[in-house]
Amino acid sequence: MILRLPSILVLAVSLGLAVHPAAAQPSPAPATRADRRAAKVAVDRAVVAMAEERYDDAIAALTEAYRLDPQPVHLYSLGAALHVKGDTRAARQRYWDFLASGSTDRKLLRQARAFAAELDAAIAKEDAGREDEERKRRAAEAAADEERQRQLDVDAQRLQAEAARLARERERGERAPQRPTVREPRSDGAGRGKRRLGTAALVLGGAALGGAAVAGLEARSAQRELDGLGPGDEWSASRAWLHRRGDDAETRALVLSAASAALVATGAVLYYLGERDARRGEERRITVAPSATAHGAGVVLSGAF
Repeated sequence: MILRLPSILVLAVSLGLAVHPAAAQPSPAPATRADRRAAKVAVDRAVVAMAEERYDDAIAALTEAYRLDPQPVHLYSLGAALHVKGDTRAARQRYWDFLASGSTDRKLLRQARAFAAELDAAIAKEDAGREDEERKRRAAEAAADEERQRQLDVDAQRLQAEAARLARERERGERAPQRPTVREPRSDGAGRGKRRLGTAALVLGGAALGGAAVAGLEARSAQRELDGLGPGDEWSASRAWLHRRGDDAETRALVLSAASAALVATGAVLYYLGERDARRGEERRITVAPSATAHGAGVVLSGAF
């Protein structure tokens, strides 16, 4: 927040008071004559720096003046310099320090009280805006978490439905009556079931591989967003959400990659066996069943090879 022109003039008046010891307020602890002279020189530097808009130099000079000769008016001047620079929180603190310093200058007390109240209102508004922004961020993260969980549930239901369909097809194949076949050099009917199952496994393996690639890209995106957070963006909730997002995506990529490898291998074996049965003109029944262990999941092939 930048002070209005009258406020800058008030600062000049306050700095002028600091230059003339006769107009300054009594110091909390007596300063030596050398300290008062050094404080006056520091105030003179602050006046020049303020005129040239070198606010950091002015603030440093006024801080030195207050250290050498702790007059209340230096606190007001510090508050005004910080106010002009735009450091609202530090300026408010210096105004309140001046109000608590025991100064009897009614004009400066009235002005410091008004500026402090103005900055209190501005800081309260800024804090409220940050809190509202943080609430919105948390709500967005919660919505993203819910959507991710919903998608995981949908994927799990899809895989369960596909496994149930394959199990029903296998059961129907086992219950179908056996028909004698004539052995020929090549029979398209023999091995057809294996080729179909092999093709389905290959398609599912390709879909799982695609899902693994998407999950890998999502994990990389989360890591890039995490690396791109700056010092002002490192909210704990946002960083924790990015970590969870990256970990979940990485886990999903590993699981889908393993499932893809198993499905592709199974599909290739089934298709090869189907082609072999077609060439021989005979059907050798193969049983395909899902298998789950403490170390992972896969499929089990059983039958005469």
